[in-house]
Amino acid sequence: MIFTKCSICGKSITIRENDFQPGCRDFEDVSCPICNAFLTSVFTSGIPEAHVDEAR
Repeated sequence: MIFTKCSICGKSITIRENDFQPGCRDFEDVSCPICNAFLTSVFTSGIPEAHVDEAR
């Protein structure tokens, strides 16, 4: 899991990489679920999910 903060809207975001298969990995871009701003790229074999973390 990756914890970050959006530089545009300021929300705390938790990113799950969903990396389930060794090999077959590629970089996937992750956007903020609130304002759609680019957050980061993750190296994964799945589809990353970004969620607002209300506890942070």
